[in-house]
Amino acid sequence: MYQLARSMDHMHRNGIFHRDIKPENILIKDDQLKLADFGSCRGIYSKQPFTEYISTRWYRAPECLLTDGYYSYKMDIWGLGCVFFEVLSLYPLFPGTNELDQVQKIHQIMGTPGTELLNHFKKKSSHMDFNFPPTEGTGIEKMIPHIAADCVDLIVKLLAYNPDERLSARQGLRHPWFRDLREAEKRGQATAKTMSPAPLSPAPSQSSVVTAKSNDTKASKAPTREGKSKDDGLPSISKADSKKHSSVDSNSGGHDSSLLPPIGKPVSLMIDSTKKMHKTQPKPAPTLQQKTKHSQMVAASRRKKDDRLSGLAVYSKTSTDRN
Repeated sequence: MYQLARSMDHMHRNGIFHRDIKPENILIKDDQLKLADFGSCRGIYSKQPFTEYISTRWYRAPECLLTDGYYSYKMDIWGLGCVFFEVLSLYPLFPGTNELDQVQKIHQIMGTPGTELLNHFKKKSSHMDFNFPPTEGTGIEKMIPHIAADCVDLIVKLLAYNPDERLSARQGLRHPWFRDLREAEKRGQATAKTMSPAPLSPAPSQSSVVTAKSNDTKASKAPTREGKSKDDGLPSISKADSKKHSSVDSNSGGHDSSLLPPIGKPVSLMIDSTKKMHKTQPKPAPTLQQKTKHSQMVAASRRKKDDRLSGLAVYSKTSTDRN
């Protein structure tokens, strides 16, 4: 029942109520309970009235029986109380044959509610006769005398006739009857936290690796207190060895020395001299198509020139004739 109340609390806190709580919609395997059949669910904040004929009759709340669909998520709590009683007693609490018989069965055990509550339901009803005879009710305590007082108290509060006085799922979970289960759940959560592995540190990014490498190179090039560079793991060369290598290079004049620029000559001159070494490549010969196009362009320009000259000659002739 604690798991069932937890599931209903989860639904109600997420704005949904089931509207068909009954044993057939409760699935149990080993120590795990699941609530099933969400085909009749509605939003808690939906506009009333809702569907009148909803939920199985034996587990239907009084506000569903007496009004024209003016009920709320508290109808699930009534179904929870009915299922809770049935699990403990092994028989249904209100096995009515029709709606009127169902209301009578509830009044026989819970007693007839006050006139104020009945008038409140009567304002929202058009199908029910509210002339119920006053009944004291036998009470749930006499039907399950072998059950502890805390458990009976929880069932009575879950089956309050007035939905405003009925417990919510969260309030039911805080009832003293579930104290041991709450403490066991807290211990399980604490052990799960301690047994969970520590989170792994994230892998260093590429930028951090590059920054670390640059810092290492700066540290290796930094001078020491004596004015000498730090030992970076490379073999050192003495002054005698450096003189020996320089004399050998100057005397031998190896092939590598020819690739280096002379000491007194600037680099720009070397670049100019290298440019002169490259021979200019001849332009490719024009194709036949290019030659034909060129000749056509020359012929067209000549024709234009001849036309201009002939026009000038005609103009000069006409002017002399007029004179």
